[in-house]
Amino acid sequence: MASRKDIVARARWYVAKKTPFIHQQRQNHGVDCVGLVLCVAQDLKLTDITGRPFLRSDYPIYQGFNAQQEGYKRFIRKLRTELLPGDVVIMRCPIEACHFGIISERKGVLYLINAINTGKFTAIEHILDFKWQRRITDALSFPGV
Repeated sequence: MASRKDIVARARWYVAKKTPFIHQQRQNHGVDCVGLVLCVAQDLKLTDITGRPFLRSDYPIYQGFNAQQEGYKRFIRKLRTELLPGDVVIMRCPIEACHFGIISERKGVLYLINAINTGKFTAIEHILDFKWQRRITDALSFPGV
C-alpha cells in the first residue's frame, strides 16, 4: 500500500525529469494538472473510494468535466485547514475550480506540485503561498493512504 511519502516522491519524480506541460496528456513525456495526479495514482496503483483504479486514460477530454464533482466521486473530502503532504487539491485557476495539484512539504512548509502553463512548461513544485492557498476550493485524500 502506498503512503503519503510515496505520493509526494512520485510527484517529485515528474518534476525532476522536467515533464513537459501538455494539455490533456497523461504520459511520462507530458502531463497536465489532472494528468499529473492520474499518472502518480496509476504508478502507485491507487484506487478511488469505490475501489476503481485511477488510470492515466481517465478524463481524456475535458468537455463536460466538472473537477469538483469528479473529485467528490473519487476521493475522500477533507477540510482545507487539514492539508497534509500527499493530499490532492482543486483550485480556481483563474476563477473556475478546474486545476489540480498535490501537496508536498519541505522543512515543515507546505508546497504544491502541479503542472501548469507558467512559461516553464514543466511540472513544478513551489511554495503554497497565500496566492495559491486562496485558490483552493477543495481538499481531497486518496482512499487507503
